[in-house]
Amino acid sequence: MFTVVVNNVNEELNLTEITVSAKDLPYIYVGVPLCISSTSTSTSTSTSTCEVSILSRIIEDGILTNRYILTGIVGEIGTLLVVNQRMLAARKYVGGYAFGSIEINEGQIDIVKSKDRGSKQGLNFYMTDNRLTPSASMTATEDSILFSAGSFWFNNNICFSPDKHCDLASADSPIENIFVRNAISTVADKNNIPIIRNVPDNILDIWGQYPLKLINMIGLFVKKEMIWPGGMWDGLRKI
Repeated sequence: MFTVVVNNVNEELNLTEITVSAKDLPYIYVGVPLCISSTSTSTSTSTSTCEVSILSRIIEDGILTNRYILTGIVGEIGTLLVVNQRMLAARKYVGGYAFGSIEINEGQIDIVKSKDRGSKQGLNFYMTDNRLTPSASMTATEDSILFSAGSFWFNNNICFSPDKHCDLASADSPIENIFVRNAISTVADKNNIPIIRNVPDNILDIWGQYPLKLINMIGLFVKKEMIWPGGMWDGLRKI
């Protein structure tokens, strides 16, 4: 429940202009009527009815103001209106703004969690006539965003912050397959990769022959005239 002030009345067009305080702006939406539970002036107090339609929000120099136009005369200039939206009859809004596109030249779109609602905020996309089950969705919970769709396509690079150490998937939810075409993929530092496969026996046999072959090669280049202490030459000849 909050209060607004009547600051202008147009009896010819049957319209009322009200001013809403900044803290109460989140509770007023064009398209959702106001339920004015009571009106108060300096001399009298009276009870009014709900379902007062909001015609528009006033814009000055391209900036949204905190002033709204209501249909009907709901009070004189200076009247204090007590608004209680909890008294509105239950209703459901479907469709919203039926525009082909929405363009924002400057600024941002904010989706703000209401203090008395759940912690999830999301965008749903309906690609069929079924308005009950979304074809794809984006749901934000705390500091994470869940994408729900059959597949995701990116037309450019996927980048991470350079000062962050990010993981792609997790131990509990690993990626099954990665397909790379004409590219070099570095998956880890080779100095930190543990040996996870056994060396085949035939490779070990080849490695084991290297010392013997090396000694034989040395023997071929040693001249018989060289003096080898302790019968070393005889030992090499027997190999």
